[in-house]
Amino acid sequence: PHIANFDDFDPLKLEPGVNLIFVPPGEPLPQSANLIILPGSKATIADLAALRANGWDIDLYAHARKGGIIYGVCGGYQMLGRLISDPNGVEGSPSTVAGLGLLEIETILTENKTLLHCSGRWINTDTLIKGYEMHVGETSGPDCLRPIIAYEQGRVDGACASNGRISGAYLHGIFSNDEFRRLFLKQLDHQGPDR
Repeated sequence: PHIANFDDFDPLKLEPGVNLIFVPPGEPLPQSANLIILPGSKATIADLAALRANGWDIDLYAHARKGGIIYGVCGGYQMLGRLISDPNGVEGSPSTVAGLGLLEIETILTENKTLLHCSGRWINTDTLIKGYEMHVGETSGPDCLRPIIAYEQGRVDGACASNGRISGAYLHGIFSNDEFRRLFLKQLDHQGPDR
């Protein structure tokens, strides 16, 4: 209900051969999906509760068991972890909630908002990327030892599960990077090289 940055997905919507679906409340996540993306959120804990209320957590676990790829953007990245803590009530009453547990990470929501333009490389393919960070929270944990983005400033971002199929990062606008987007989609394509 509090999705942030719909424009993150416009480049995917325009990519030939891609069928991008925003799943409406009450509908299951498509079993035939090659990729499920959890978008950014302006209210991560509330949106995680909405995700569970729709049964999408069950669909995500099934997708993961079948070897499907899951990617989280910003708040979606935070949801993929074991725990989200909001000790100062940044998003409402102070609370700590269990995340989806698909990544070995934990997030603490902070009062300081990160606002940065970023450029660097997608580590897996050494592809140049740029975008922006706009989030509250700090994420850490064992899967952060497998970051997916290396910024020019020397920082790294994101986390990847040991199986390589579940990952996420704080970077918005990543799919606007043409070379990265095509390489990323090519990894998903089991039908042929023109995806």
